[in-house]
Amino acid sequence: MDKVNKNWSYTIPEGEHKGTTLYSGRYCAICSIVIAAETYNKITKWYILANRRGSGTPDFNGYWNLPCGYIEGNEIAKNACSREVAEECGINIDPNEFQLKHIETNPEICNNGNITLYHIAFVNKRIKSGKLKEGGEKDEVDDIRWIPHNRIDNYEWAFNHKIVLSNRIVPLLRTLKILYERRGMPVTAD
Repeated sequence: MDKVNKNWSYTIPEGEHKGTTLYSGRYCAICSIVIAAETYNKITKWYILANRRGSGTPDFNGYWNLPCGYIEGNEIAKNACSREVAEECGINIDPNEFQLKHIETNPEICNNGNITLYHIAFVNKRIKSGKLKEGGEKDEVDDIRWIPHNRIDNYEWAFNHKIVLSNRIVPLLRTLKILYERRGMPVTAD
């Protein structure tokens, strides 16, 4: 078999369940959480890389999300994280920078019942977005931003990304804040 398809689904064309999409199984998706830690005058601020979903996406148009997508048949999760960040944000990050943070298997939480692997990568400054790498959907992204970690509530988020940020990432940053402050490096308020 030369090529492995990344998705198998069927949308019912007519009848009582017209438009319902059936999936042949649960897919494995990734979510890339990229955090920039910038320090100026011994004060550190954290920013989270996000993009606003465009008109070419199948759902959540206009909502913000962390770079995410499906693992293709020929790649490992870290490579998928790097690819999705390049496709959706135009930023190249070495796959080895991504570390597994959480695995979500609850089909009620994950989009389309996917199993989602959440990976985190830290960079030491906000990286300017370049040209989006080919491979994503046409008109997939409307905007790209580095959002201050203490402003995530000001955005409407797709999928369960606000919950992930609020329940898993912000607490991690609070722990890091304590460690930074113990070393005499103040961090901006949460």
